[in-house]
Amino acid sequence: MSHIYLLGFLDSGNITIAKQLAERLQVAYTHTTDWIQSKAETDVVTLHKEKGPDALAQLQGEALQALAKGEPSVITVSDHAPLLESDWELFRSTGKTVYIQRTAERLYFRLRHDLKQPTLYDVQDKERQVRIEEMLKEREPGYLQADIVVSCTTEEVPDIVNILAPQLSPE
Repeated sequence: MSHIYLLGFLDSGNITIAKQLAERLQVAYTHTTDWIQSKAETDVVTLHKEKGPDALAQLQGEALQALAKGEPSVITVSDHAPLLESDWELFRSTGKTVYIQRTAERLYFRLRHDLKQPTLYDVQDKERQVRIEEMLKEREPGYLQADIVVSCTTEEVPDIVNILAPQLSPE
């Protein structure tokens, strides 16, 4: 088995899904945000405010490079910065990618009161749904490069894990 990279928009459920999937597959779980925050010695909101998404994208690339050298695991990829082509090259060479796809409406419902997301921390409620729609439209073509796309409308985490586990079990 190689690495499994879970991708998706902010608050799409990737972390919860990844943790349960890792447990089911009996491998380690890691989130690139944890690696980034440890390396930068600050949180991603502060990094985003002070350095911007390009700095976050570079740190995410470093996180992915470091994590890809480890034992096979489930890795949740942060959505605080856009994915770079070099990230996709690494994904292709070291594992499989899974995109947890949610609609903009569902994401807005999940994010409408969340003030800890760096790309939305300064967006008022009236503008938040529009921003989410714009960001998703911009990022989704990249996400759709994933090896597996799970379109989630009403599915709960256990359902999604049940869909993914057989497809990603060790050969």
